[in-house]
Amino acid sequence: MLAADRLGGVFVPMYMCDNGGYMAVGVSNDYGATFNMVKVDTEKDACTDPDPGFGVDSNNTLYMAYHRAHDIKYAYSTDHGQTWSKPASVSPPSLRSFVHVDAVAGDQGKLAIVYRASSDTSNGPDLADGWAAWHMFVAFVEGADGPSPKVTTSIVNSPEDPTQRGAVCTQGVACAGGSRNLLDFVDIAVGPDGRVYTVYADGCDKTCETPADSRARIGIVGIEEAGPRLFADKAPWAKGAKQDAQSSVPDSTTLATLK
Repeated sequence: MLAADRLGGVFVPMYMCDNGGYMAVGVSNDYGATFNMVKVDTEKDACTDPDPGFGVDSNNTLYMAYHRAHDIKYAYSTDHGQTWSKPASVSPPSLRSFVHVDAVAGDQGKLAIVYRASSDTSNGPDLADGWAAWHMFVAFVEGADGPSPKVTTSIVNSPEDPTQRGAVCTQGVACAGGSRNLLDFVDIAVGPDGRVYTVYADGCDKTCETPADSRARIGIVGIEEAGPRLFADKAPWAKGAKQDAQSSVPDSTTLATLK
């Protein structure tokens, strides 16, 4: 994905798969005319998802979100991408395998990260154990630009209705057995009132008891009903937009999934 700040910076986040799987971002401070490659996380890991998430908050702090073998992480930059913080983990320990990540930011220090994960396997998406169930989650991070971020995690889909069972293949045309049905499709956006909207592929049409039951390719929109908002007031780009009266909500978060 391509991202930009409000000062003319252009950023291209990426996995450097041909160099051991470390995280990097292409940084341009001249409106995209030239780029400099900056390492974000030098830990090497299998490159199983080529599309990390990226967000820019109202203070022009940059956030890069991505998955490693055992967690979801993000790092931030307060100097327009020249240097990056130590990565912070935002996924609960009960989740063991991860794939498909995206991010969006709002007010200063407010970040939301959507990702697909399973608590049933630690083998990763391509080698997931037979009936492993995959769900969509959102991590809301407050104070994301500081040393002590507060993370609230929400499940997007119904816990009784997973988005896939078994493997989630990330190998493109090399995938076999139909488990490439989800592709790499995930996105997250923020509305003018600060609530988040997620879009993702769902492999479970009706029942999802076995991997063979979860090879559909349904597009789902998840709309936040309650939970942390990315804007305390309204989005700075939404001048004149009507503000939702609900500006304060409980820590317990639910997201509605529309099919």
